[in-house]
Amino acid sequence: MLSRWVKRFSRSPKPTIETVPLDKVLLGGEGQLRAKRYSELIGNPLRPSTRASDGPHFQFLKQAIDWTDAEFEGEAFRESPYFLNARDVIRVFGDYFQYTRCEADIALSAKRFIRQANHQSVNDLPDVGHSASQSLPILGRVSHSDCFQIIEGNHRIAFALNDGKKTITAEVLPEAETTPVQDLLSTVMWDDGEPVLYQPLPFPELEQQWTLLRQCSDRFEKMRDFLAADEVLRSQTRTLLDIGSYFGYFVSQFRDLGIDAKGVERDQIAIKLGCLAYPNLVDSIVWDDAFFFLEKQPVFDVVCCLSVLHHFITKRENHDADAFLKRLDDSTRHVLFLESGETHENWFRHQLTDWNADTIERWVLERTRFERCVRLGRDSDGQGDQQGNFGRMLFAFLK
Repeated sequence: MLSRWVKRFSRSPKPTIETVPLDKVLLGGEGQLRAKRYSELIGNPLRPSTRASDGPHFQFLKQAIDWTDAEFEGEAFRESPYFLNARDVIRVFGDYFQYTRCEADIALSAKRFIRQANHQSVNDLPDVGHSASQSLPILGRVSHSDCFQIIEGNHRIAFALNDGKKTITAEVLPEAETTPVQDLLSTVMWDDGEPVLYQPLPFPELEQQWTLLRQCSDRFEKMRDFLAADEVLRSQTRTLLDIGSYFGYFVSQFRDLGIDAKGVERDQIAIKLGCLAYPNLVDSIVWDDAFFFLEKQPVFDVVCCLSVLHHFITKRENHDADAFLKRLDDSTRHVLFLESGETHENWFRHQLTDWNADTIERWVLERTRFERCVRLGRDSDGQGDQQGNFGRMLFAFLK
């Protein structure tokens, strides 16, 4: 149990008074612990990446706004986000409010919360430890973003959300803190510490300063629609492998379609981030080198190899490109979705001479058992700072 000295000594330098958009307010810690430290103590790295509107207080208001007192004694309350959050706080600090030291006491603070939201009297309920209703919430800044984390005022912010407000006036502390997601991203091997994403991650603190280089949804839709358009392929597509799956966006999307999709990725940090972002990825991504992984794996109905092949062509990978292609061929039962960097891109102009859609198609068909090729179209990721890059052809090679 943590001592309450945290509350006495964790106050920061003088805050500023600001009007803050409520959709930029994320969950913080408890007991005035900042979000990152508290998330470590409860084992939930996504708490600091969760909007207050998705948090336990506002979600409970939506669930229980019309409850009678009797309903706070039932199983629905014990399974509610408010109860579970308060239970975690008790685990860490020993109490939630000063009068809330056991599970039965949590109902008292929950009843007070609901009554206040309904503008009803709470004179018969304890008030020890509660802030005055007119006092301002206290927020901290989230580094590298336009978001804020709650330090004090979970209930007051939930009231504002429940009232349909878009902004809230708050005291904002000057110090900024990163989130666990941001810390993990800074160590992703492929990104080399740059604030870029090659696949989407649905976390609000990444929206302002992290650049999504590849939309991914356009390529997924091309592959999905191609498989769906052919009745035979649709019935034959039961298993899928994504080579170099990164965060696992494509694996997740195909799993949502009911396909037994797997991924192989060499960066464990990317795998961890993907499993945080896409819960259906648990146990679906294998940590391994793709070349060696393909040597010992069974055949998959569909294989995706997106923006991996050119690393073998340019000798960035130690293995021969022909040998890698053979393993792709041996691992594919029906369809290989393939995309590669091409010579028209600024960063490959001197490395991939004459490596274009025609060259790639011919190179694959001449060296494999694939019988035909369908060109599904190019991506549109070469925008803004990336103008002159990407625009890669997506192929479907069929046996």
